[in-house]
Formats: sequence, structure tokens, C-alpha cells
Amino acid sequence: MMQWVIASLVVLLVIQVALFIYILISKKITLNYDEKVETLYQNLLPSYIEIVQDTSQLEPRLPENKKYRKDVVEKLLVRLSEVTAGEGEKARIRKLAETTLLDAYIKILEKGSWAERVNTLFYIEDFGMISIKDHVWQHLGRVESDDENEEYRQTLRVLATIYPEKFLTFILEKDTISESLAKELFRRLDEGSLMEMEKRTSGKTPIAFKLAFIVLCGEMKLNQHLPFVERCLFDEQKEIRLKAMKSICSYQYFSKTEQLKEFFESEHWEERMYAAKIAGVMELTKYRDHLVDTLADPVWWVRFSSGEAISKLPDGEILLEYVASQNEDAFARDMANQMLTTKATGLRG
Repeated sequence: MMQWVIASLVVLLVIQVALFIYILISKKITLNYDEKVETLYQNLLPSYIEIVQDTSQLEPRLPENKKYRKDVVEKLLVRLSEVTAGEGEKARIRKLAETTLLDAYIKILEKGSWAERVNTLFYIEDFGMISIKDHVWQHLGRVESDDENEEYRQTLRVLATIYPEKFLTFILEKDTISESLAKELFRRLDEGSLMEMEKRTSGKTPIAFKLAFIVLCGEMKLNQHLPFVERCLFDEQKEIRLKAMKSICSYQYFSKTEQLKEFFESEHWEERMYAAKIAGVMELTKYRDHLVDTLADPVWWVRFSSGEAISKLPDGEILLEYVASQNEDAFARDMANQMLTTKATGLRG
């Protein structure tokens, strides 16, 4: 029995020593590889800077080893992308990527591991590699269509960036994509595609897309789409109206402010709340009386938004002081006092 225990301990010790040696060797190999990549990167960086800045067309000699070449070029182009803003420079980065990485990326999309594919998709988007767009489109057909699948999400991001026409054809037939993901994807579209998106959201498209697009227009202050957002303020669906009002708050502009009155009188508290917010961000003094009235609203969020809006008016502090001391409604007095206290605390801070 004792001999069996000793033998087992010896075997375990040998296994542990072997694993330790394997880890040391693997670590050493990885360090040596990373050091060589870093050395190549430092040596090639000046030449690549000249190419991207268009002060030289002479491409330096790259490593024969395909893995070294791929990793070094990625490192170079990622660094240059981080410090590059000009369209000409971006175009030269794209050309370098398509010249040196295209074949490797096609192979990875077809046969690489999950991690390799996802990383490659991120690089394709970063470098704007238009020439690989058909391969990415084919790749989408091989990926599980699930919002929780990062590979699927990143494939859609890439298509929105480099192949918007195919992206729109695909995405507008999906009714399972969330509003948050849709908005993230729409941010990548060029202006022509955004105009097409506006046309299509007027038809039978999933409501999540319309909601995402309406909010995005305001967040990005896309003035050319403001008339569309304003039309949505009077949509028959409450959810669309609310998103349009949220977008108007972001725009801080509404061309037909006289129509805001009906929202102050809405049966839906959310619309009363947004009416107050819009009056506040636009400093619409003509709605002073409506804002005072909604300080007595039965819903706290409406009262709070009205108080904030009044505080933004030119004579807002005086008006709040009057309400706090003279208004007959307890809700209105409390909210006015709260706003005055908050403002005073902010000034002391």
C-alpha cells in the first residue's frame, strides 16, 4: 500500500515538473516572439509613417514568415490609425492593409478559430478594408444570428462600415435586433445610407429600427433629418412620439414650438414631461405658465422636469421663489423649493 502511495506521489511530482517546464518553455517562446515583433515594428515604423504621410512610395521589405508579417503589419497600422485623422492618410492605411493582410484575413474568416475571426473582424473595420466586403458578407451567412453572439454583432458592424448597401438590405428584414444594437450599427452609416434609412423607416420596418434611428438623429444632431424627427412627433404610436421628443431635446431645436402646447395637456405623463424638457432646453418663456401648472402635476417626473425647465428661463429663479411662497398647490411649492435649494447648493459647491 505504501509503495503504491509513493509511486503515485512520484508520478504527480513528475507531471507537475513537466507542466512547469512546459509553461516556462512556452513563456520563453512567447516572449521571444513578442520581442522579435516589437523589434520589427520599431524598425519598420519610420518607413510606414512616410508611406502614410505620402512622403515616400517605397514599401519596406516585410518578413517572409506569414505570421510575423501579419502581426507586425497589424501593430503598425493600428498605431498609425490611432494618430491619423486625414482622409488621404486613412486611404493609404486601407491600401496597405489590403495589400498585406487581405489573403490572411480571408483565410482566417473561413478557417480561423472564433477568437481569430472576431479579432480579424475588428481589424477589418478599423482599417476600412473595402476590398474584403464580399467575404465578410459571405461570412455573415456562416455566423449564428444571435444578438448575444459577438461575432455576429461585429460582422454587422463591419458591414455597416464597409458594405452599407448589403447591410441595409439584410438588417431591415430582421425583427430580432435590439434597439441599442441597431443604434450602434446606424452610427457607422454614411450620409447616403442614413438618407436611405430615413426613407425605409417610413415604411414597414421593425419598430426598434425606427426608434433607434430617431434617437440617433438627435444624439448626432443630424440637422438634415430634423424634419423627419419633427413629423414623428405626431405619429399615431406613443413610443415613436416619445423617442421623437427625446431626440428634439438633443437637438435643442423645434421649428414649430406652438405645437408644444398640446403635449403639455397630454393624457400621457411622459409627453408632459418631455414637453417641459423641450421648453427648458429651448428657454421658451412663452410656456412659463404651462411650466408653473405642471409643477403641480400628479407625477413626480413631470414636476421635476418642469422645475428644471423653469430654472433655465431668464427669470427662472424669481419665478421659482414666487411659486415657493405663493402657489396654492403643495406639490408645486415643494418642487420649487427643491429647485431653489439645489441651485443654491450648486452655487456654494
